[in-house]
Amino acid sequence: MPQNEVERNIASVKEYLSKENLNLPVPPRLNVSFAFGLSSCLLALRYDVDLDILRVKSYPFYQSISDCTSRGSFPKVKFSGSDSEISAINSAEGEKFRLDFNRRLSFDEACKLLTAIDLNNILYIEEPISDIKLLPELKRRFDFSLALDETIINRELTPEMLNLADYLIIKPALIGNFDYIAQLVASGKKVVFSSAYESKIGTDAIRRLICFHRLERFTHGLDTEKYIEKCEVEP
Repeated sequence: MPQNEVERNIASVKEYLSKENLNLPVPPRLNVSFAFGLSSCLLALRYDVDLDILRVKSYPFYQSISDCTSRGSFPKVKFSGSDSEISAINSAEGEKFRLDFNRRLSFDEACKLLTAIDLNNILYIEEPISDIKLLPELKRRFDFSLALDETIINRELTPEMLNLADYLIIKPALIGNFDYIAQLVASGKKVVFSSAYESKIGTDAIRRLICFHRLERFTHGLDTEKYIEKCEVEP
């Protein structure tokens, strides 16, 4: 982030905190990282759930299916679509995977893959194709559960896309606006809160937000904490 933008965001936060009414909406022009940080602090002041956040459960996350050692826990896997990965999915009796493609596939590649995979072993498929305009046709051809992530972050969640989705993947640190997150939660879709490689400070803030929306009974995607080796906080 350019230095002048950093300074502008800091000035906006200072101006906000100088006001007596901290129930005002967070400044709309804040960078998403600043908005997430300020909103998380305000939520911590208004909603004391330090013990409740311990109840929030996370499903395991793996960079590849070959690393997947957990069973019966609906793991999330970064999936390339190789023959060995397809074989591992199809032979995992009684398991259901969350497959994330990060929009890497073309429409034809996705069709080929969905034909080969046993969809009974899939909980949902997240952002499979690069051209999201073709998602309705992909869903029409293959009856699978669709999860949207980048579509939300990029603010491409039109009413049509919302209607198409089965799951909404909410990454607060990449959205920033907690009011918009509240709208997503209220949409009636299944929602999964997810981290984006934050430290435990960030994931605990997400846990508090989960509890605020009373969604702690569901399993969320906070397993990225294991990739942060050390987090120190100094006063």
